[in-house]
Amino acid sequence: MTIVLSEKLLTIPEFLAMEWPDDEFDTDYELIGGRVVARQGITSKSHSLIVGRISTALNIFAGDFAGEKQTGLVFPGGSTNLGNPQGKHFPKPDCCFVLKERLPADSPEIAVAPDIVIEVNSPSDTDERRVEKLQMYQQAGVVLIWSIHMLEKYVMVYQLGKTYPTLLTLENELDGGEVLPGFKLKVSKLFE
Repeated sequence: MTIVLSEKLLTIPEFLAMEWPDDEFDTDYELIGGRVVARQGITSKSHSLIVGRISTALNIFAGDFAGEKQTGLVFPGGSTNLGNPQGKHFPKPDCCFVLKERLPADSPEIAVAPDIVIEVNSPSDTDERRVEKLQMYQQAGVVLIWSIHMLEKYVMVYQLGKTYPTLLTLENELDGGEVLPGFKLKVSKLFE
């Protein structure tokens, strides 16, 4: 369930300075268009498994454990300021990937637009919220967006500069494109 907590528009510094209530739910807060949005509710087992599988595949391919050969970093549930620390967007994608050379080492946040964003769509996500987030990521310069539809078992791939997304079904493979040349993952593996 997505809940807008305030209609007052905030900047990222104002958002980061906020104190959050402790609650019995696993509540994630995002700043979308300057509005504080709470994503409340318990993540389903399927959702967690999909995020875990794609994070693991990206980590293994990108050499996150290898050090010297590492091409990038994977952030499951990592918040990003999309490269604009004074902006009005501070989303928390389910997973994102940033090429190592683009990530400032001294920043406590993911201070650049990720190269790849992964969103696992839940039944409670509205079409309006999905479109808003897709547009936000594209405007920030995210190169690849993998929008995973877990109930219907397909993936929509949005590429920067392309007008239409690509539909991937269980028989297809996710591809790292120009960001991660050679990365391939069967869509069916996400849903096993």
